[in-house]
Amino acid sequence: MAAVMALAIACAPVPAPAEPASDEVAAMRAAAQAGQPAAQFWYGLYKEAEVRAPAEAAEWYRRAAAQGHREAELRLAQMLERATGIPGDPDEARRLYAHAAEAGIVVAQFNLAVMMEEGRGGERDVEAAAAWYHAAALQGHGRAANNLATMLARGEGVEADRDAALRWYRVAAHRGVDDALYNLGVLYLKEPHRDIASAQAWLRLAAARAGGHVAALARAGLKALEPAMTPELMRQAMQLEADFKRQL
Repeated sequence: MAAVMALAIACAPVPAPAEPASDEVAAMRAAAQAGQPAAQFWYGLYKEAEVRAPAEAAEWYRRAAAQGHREAELRLAQMLERATGIPGDPDEARRLYAHAAEAGIVVAQFNLAVMMEEGRGGERDVEAAAAWYHAAALQGHGRAANNLATMLARGEGVEADRDAALRWYRVAAHRGVDDALYNLGVLYLKEPHRDIASAQAWLRLAAARAGGHVAALARAGLKALEPAMTPELMRQAMQLEADFKRQL
C-alpha cells in the first residue's frame, strides 16, 4: 500500500482589508504610483480582494516584485501557477517562487518544492525538491514535513532513511497533517521493521481524524490487519494509540 503524499498547493492567505475610505485608497494609489513597493503590494491586494480585478492586481504585484518585495513575488507566482484571473505561466511562477524561497518565505519554499518534484515550470529535480521541503519543514510547514518524510521513506531525492521518515511524519502529524497519521501506519508495515501494533495504532488515529480518501484508506488498512491482530497485539495497539494521541 503506497504512502499518501499530499501535494496540495499551499496558498498564502490574501488579506481582505475592510473597505477603505476613498482618501485612503487615493493615498495608497499615489504611494504605489510613486514607486513604493510596499504600497504597490497592498494596492495589489486591494485590487484583488476588494475590486476583484486580478489583472490589475497582478500588474501591481509585478511592479513590487521587480523591486524585491518577496510577498508580492509569492502572490504573483501563485496567480501565475494557477492562472488565477490571468494567463498561467508555470516557468515564471517557478522563477518567482525561487526568489521568494531564497529569501526565506516558507510558502514559496513549499510551492517551489512541489513544482520541482512534479517537473512543472522546468526540469524535474527531486534532490532540490527534498532540500526545499526540508527548509520549509524546519520553519514549521506541516505538509513540507509530510512530503519530506515520504521522500525519505522512498529514497527519492535523498538517501532512504526510515528513522528520519518516521520523525518527520510525526512532526507533520503534530502540526495537524492528518495524511501523516496514515503514512506512519503504512511505514510501520514495511519490512524488515514491521511493527503491526504501531501500524494499527496510527491507522486507527487516521481513520478517526482524517477525512475523505485518507480515512477510507486507513479503514481499509485496518480491515486488512484484522487477521493478524491477536488479543495481545490489540492491547498493545490500544495503549500505543493512547500514547500517540497524547503526543499530538
